[in-house]
Amino acid sequence: MQRYSFRSSRAPGSQAGIALVLVLWVIALLSVMALAAVSTSRTEINLVRNRVDEARMRALAEAGVSMAVLRLRSTQEEDHWYPDGLPNSWQFAGQEMQIRIYNESSRVDLNKASQQVLLDLIAAVEMEGVDADAVVAALLDWRDQDQSARQQGAEDLDYRGDGLPYGSKDKAFDSAAEFGQVLGVPKGLSRLLEPHLTVHSRNAQVMLEYASPLVSAALGGADQPQSPVMGGRMDGQQQGSAASAESGGRSLAGPVYRIRVSGSGPAVETLVRLGGGRSGIVSVISRRFDWRKEVDLNGEGGAGPLDALE
Repeated sequence: MQRYSFRSSRAPGSQAGIALVLVLWVIALLSVMALAAVSTSRTEINLVRNRVDEARMRALAEAGVSMAVLRLRSTQEEDHWYPDGLPNSWQFAGQEMQIRIYNESSRVDLNKASQQVLLDLIAAVEMEGVDADAVVAALLDWRDQDQSARQQGAEDLDYRGDGLPYGSKDKAFDSAAEFGQVLGVPKGLSRLLEPHLTVHSRNAQVMLEYASPLVSAALGGADQPQSPVMGGRMDGQQQGSAASAESGGRSLAGPVYRIRVSGSGPAVETLVRLGGGRSGIVSVISRRFDWRKEVDLNGEGGAGPLDALE
């Protein structure tokens, strides 16, 4: 009987080579999976760290605001921090902070300011090509509730004719940034004036006592409340202020303050309204992070436009 013998056509070395390639592929795949897991873990750690840092900044900002309010309401005049924009150094939880307080009533209120005050402020900028009369007329048309355009003003048809997708608001301004949406307001003028404008003072008059040099120069001759010695810190220092029945010395102005807390991270700016009396309610109007460099309003570093946090 004839016997047949069958042998594999592949040599043992060939099989070993295929096995080695498979092992290498498995190792490569596991390495990729491990790198992906490490990268994911690192991303999650960074996210958690960012949230912790943000929570820490919020807590430090809250502490700074609370200290500023306590200083404003202190019965001891030597403990007061005044709303003059000058830095007040304070250390808390191992963090050195600079706290600046601004008086919101020393800014021009877009909803309450008279036509003359607005004209004086825009004229003080002396920006070439800006028609102050036309800008103020359009601004007044923006905040009134009718569709009758003033001379040189602007209502809905004028905005559409200029290719803008919106018309005249016919309501009060909601923020100082809204000034840039008024027809005829150049971006440069909006950027320059926004730090000097407000919608929170609720007063037609401007307290020049702690006003910026621009506002002081524009309205210095107007019928505005001011100290016996004109304030505004034209030389970077407070030149004087009116006596206050509450403080017994320099005026604390108010009741709305812009409190800016800065340290190693981004600055945090909180807008607060203080209730009557030393134990009145403190209302937080807004709170914002500022990741950009501070804008110098008064020669000492001021608060510029910010990205809204809440």
